[in-house]
Amino acid sequence: MNGTPRDIADTVEYWRSIKPEAEAIRVGSRSWTWTEFSERFRRNAAAQSALGLRAGDRIVSYDKNHPFCLETTFACMLTGTTNAVVNFRLAPPEVAYIINDAKASVVLVGHEFLPVLEQIRGELPNVRQVIVVGGEHDEYEAWLAGSEPLTDATPVDEGQTFLQLYTSGTTGFPKGAMLTQ
Repeated sequence: MNGTPRDIADTVEYWRSIKPEAEAIRVGSRSWTWTEFSERFRRNAAAQSALGLRAGDRIVSYDKNHPFCLETTFACMLTGTTNAVVNFRLAPPEVAYIINDAKASVVLVGHEFLPVLEQIRGELPNVRQVIVVGGEHDEYEAWLAGSEPLTDATPVDEGQTFLQLYTSGTTGFPKGAMLTQ
């Protein structure tokens, strides 16, 4: 990549090209370089495509602050999908509402929130795949490892949504605020 980044995903590639081994992300004692971060979100994008997700589809991230949410958001910029983030503080009916409102077919869930998801699973008719992140039965790392990093992004226009965040719902159920490319 040469020149000024055009979008957020390009920013990672820009820093990867200039400082590939510099630290990009740190969580606790674990860190990832710009090269590692780029590879991880590109694997996430390829894994989304392998699941049949296409531009306009929603994938949910449901956990506390974890790098997989950021990786998924960047992957969505490449595939044209949208990461609908669920606040971990919500009650099970609110979690179900958001997942259904987003019409998500895939949910990435932190292992400590799997019991909540299992509690409401019968209320999620669109969800066809649940991928557990972390813990004893981590499926996310294998999901990433099963795909080669995506090299060609799906062409998307600047109006394409890549991130959907939900309001607090002070006047009713939360509403999805969509961020575009």
